[in-house]
Amino acid sequence: MRKEKESELVSHSLSHVLLGLVKGQVGGNVTIRCPVNKEKTIQFFYLQKDNTFVNGFHTLREIHTQRWENTRLDNNSKTAVLMFNLNITHSGDYKCIINYSDSDQHDTTVIQLSVTANYTKPEVMKSCNGFSCRVTCVSYGGYPGRKMIWDIPGSTMWQVANSSEREDPDTNMVNSSSTANFNCSGGELSYLSCYVGLVKSNFFSVCESKDHVIIATICVLTVSVIIVSLLVWKCRKENTGLGLAQCVHTFAYLCVAVRWCQYLVINSNFLVFQEQYQ
Repeated sequence: MRKEKESELVSHSLSHVLLGLVKGQVGGNVTIRCPVNKEKTIQFFYLQKDNTFVNGFHTLREIHTQRWENTRLDNNSKTAVLMFNLNITHSGDYKCIINYSDSDQHDTTVIQLSVTANYTKPEVMKSCNGFSCRVTCVSYGGYPGRKMIWDIPGSTMWQVANSSEREDPDTNMVNSSSTANFNCSGGELSYLSCYVGLVKSNFFSVCESKDHVIIATICVLTVSVIIVSLLVWKCRKENTGLGLAQCVHTFAYLCVAVRWCQYLVINSNFLVFQEQYQ
């Protein structure tokens, strides 16, 4: 009979007043302080989340409902509850239910607890092929869910391919990621970043500087001219029918090789300069 009476008492109240907001972080601690009239004598105090008993006391009888293991009453205040090792599921509205000895009615105030989690610093992963770069930014373990944002100053040669916020079913925390494609026809893009909430990645660069391509092309052409000149000189020196035919065949093969080398330099990530900001 006591349990039924106690359960009925906890789950009903005459008035609800929203008192305020308490903020905490995953793994941290908070104190929920319920307002009390210090001039009156408290008969019972219950703190509950929705209709679930969290902690409290009754001066006339023992409370049989189990208290939350991560809570305890503050020794300095009979109506303050300390809550430890917070997780996302602790977020929500908490009711402070107080009954004074001179009244048959009890007062209820509502305190909202908001538990958040900081995202990790976004990780940047790049993949380039000379024509374009594909970049992915990912951040882990945050709450609430937030979208990954790109900070790309002074360029329109890019677009977001996909974005996602995936919630861990066990912790309710969110992993946020986004992938963007960059057109490298305009050359190198520098001082790029991505961020989620207030957490920002390191600056990074994509694509290849045009200067690097020009320098590499000049080097290839210079070496090619030297090799061709030496080959022509040798062919003239060995001006025989068989020797001339071999020189012409070798010259043609060399031209194809030089053109292929130029193609590799200009249109691939052959140079290590491309990775200098990784």
